[in-house]
Order: sequence, then C-alpha cells, then structure tokens
Amino acid sequence: MHDRNRRVGRRCAGTGAAALSVLAIGLALGAPTAGAQGITIDVGSRWQADGARHALDCTPLVNAGQLEADSGAFDAVGGFTNSGQTSATTAMLRVGGDWANSGTFAAGQSSVQLVDACNANAASITGTTNFASLSLGGNAGKLYAFEAGATQSVQQSLVLAGGPAARLVIRSTLPGVQANLALATSGNQSISRIDVADMRAPDDAAYIAQGMPSDFDSIDSGNNARWFGDFLGSVALPTLSAAMTALLALLLAALAWRHTTARQRRGDA
Repeated sequence: MHDRNRRVGRRCAGTGAAALSVLAIGLALGAPTAGAQGITIDVGSRWQADGARHALDCTPLVNAGQLEADSGAFDAVGGFTNSGQTSATTAMLRVGGDWANSGTFAAGQSSVQLVDACNANAASITGTTNFASLSLGGNAGKLYAFEAGATQSVQQSLVLAGGPAARLVIRSTLPGVQANLALATSGNQSISRIDVADMRAPDDAAYIAQGMPSDFDSIDSGNNARWFGDFLGSVALPTLSAAMTALLALLLAALAWRHTTARQRRGDA
C-alpha cells in the first residue's frame, strides 16, 4: 500500500475537501465513487477507468491530469471539464450538464451523449472537441449553447433529437455570432425536432439537415449557414467572361429572330 504507483487517495465531501480526488500517480486499481462534489483527477495524476460503469449521480467529472476512459461507461455526469489529457477509446459518456474542453480529447471510437438529465434546463459546449459520435437529446426543450466562434467536430455520427413535448433548442453562446458544428462528409446524421439559430456548418464539412425545416419537424430561427434550406443554394455557379456573355446574347437573339421569322412565314401561308 506504500507503492506510490498504485496509490489511490480520496477526499470526500464529509472530510471538508471540495471534491473526491483521484490521486493515482500510476494506475488506479479501484474506481472511485462519486462524492457530493464530484470526481477530480488532479494535475500529474492518472486514472485508468477500465471497462467499469461509473455512475456519478449528477456530480461533475473534472480531469486536469490523465484520464484513460478505455471502454468504461460514465453515466449521470453532472458536467465534464477537461483541461488535461483524456483518452476516450470506446467509452460512453452521458452528460447532463456542461461540456468544457480546453485540453486534449482523443475520441477514438467513443460516444458522447448530452442528455436531458440532472435537472439542467440548459447546457453549454465550450472549447474545441473532435468527437467520434455526438448525440444531443432532450424531451423538455433543453437549450444547448455552442461556444460562439469555436468549432466542434464530429467524425462518425451526429444525432440532434428533441422530444414529443418540445423541440431541442440549439444556439450560440453569443446571439448573432455563429458557432461551428462540423460533421465529416463521411459521417451520418439524424436530425428531428430542433430549433436552431446562429449555427454554421463549415464549407469543408457536411451540410446539416439538408432540406426544408419542416422535413425534420424543426424550426430555422435565423442566421444559420449550411443548415436546412436548398443544398444547391450553397454551390457557387461559374461566371462567364464578357466575351462569352456577348456571344451568348447573340445566340439568344438569333434564336429569337428565327422563331419570329418562322411564325411570320406560317402566318403568310
């Protein structure tokens, strides 16, 4: 138990500490349990979650060190903050609160689900994250605010789904300033019952919800780029030189003259 490479220290709320802390310098052999203030992986610490399920009971997961999520399942996460290194591998993270990433998030084949949970009527997605699969859901009109000017990327699957009672609300953190959501052109998307404003799909990414908002039982609340609408409307049409424009005008005039002459001849006959 004195081996520092196998030591797990825990600070629980009942002891006066602000968080339950994983202080493993090496591999943590036991998964910590969520305390009243959540779970924190400190700077310089490393936690390998293995394939276990970790129910956080709507308390936050904060990583300032190294989190190896592996194939673990993190459920009822009150909020996820990553300023360290997270290797998600094939993990599943279900987050009811905010998502904030200012560190390194290696998505692997993982799934991140931002869900209607933890009594959070709104959640923000800040920083820049490259997700493998991202799902946003809510049955009661939950608001998801993407950081204005930042880009969230999704490589494999994007799901945006409201519930039967109310549409999911998607906004930028700064009204009038677009946030970017970039789905890879090879990725899949499933869109239904959303209300969107101030969002942009970058030009080198997939068009999101191609078609009319009504096709998705959704609302376009304005200032969106490459969301909804006519896909062809975003394609730049080639322009003609002055000479080609003049030639085209002559051809059209000749066709018109021929058509008029033919009609006159039929009238004379």
